[in-house]
Amino acid sequence: MAHFIKIYANFLKDARSRVKAFYLSLLGQLILSSSINRAEEILKGILIIAKSETESMTTNDKKTICEIYKIKIKNLLTSNEKILIDYLKQSDNVYDDYEDSDNNKWNQCKRLCRQCERMWAKDIDNEIQQKIFDNEGDLENAHYVSTFA
Repeated sequence: MAHFIKIYANFLKDARSRVKAFYLSLLGQLILSSSINRAEEILKGILIIAKSETESMTTNDKKTICEIYKIKIKNLLTSNEKILIDYLKQSDNVYDDYEDSDNNKWNQCKRLCRQCERMWAKDIDNEIQQKIFDNEGDLENAHYVSTFA
């Protein structure tokens, strides 16, 4: 987990400290997600916020999708939800037995999982592209980092 966060911390090194802390906190929540639905919502939030150039209200006086997700994500980050750090520590060693017992099957399984993860992330990205298309707000989005997404 630390290596994953470090990669993105380096990528965001030129971002303002609050923006960097915001995205790194979200990545931490994503890593600690215990359900696929929660992980998907966090990933959608990251992508929508990072790819939306504007926020606040549309010309129809409705909140932009970016504004809606910023509220959701900020609530998530400030909630008093218990984080299962012990679970994360354990998860690094969960599959050690499988690696030792049948390395070839384990490697095939890991490759298949990576392919599924890429397809899952691509589906989410396509979905958010449709949501943010033509959803112009009246303020600039301070968290806009399209290259991050």
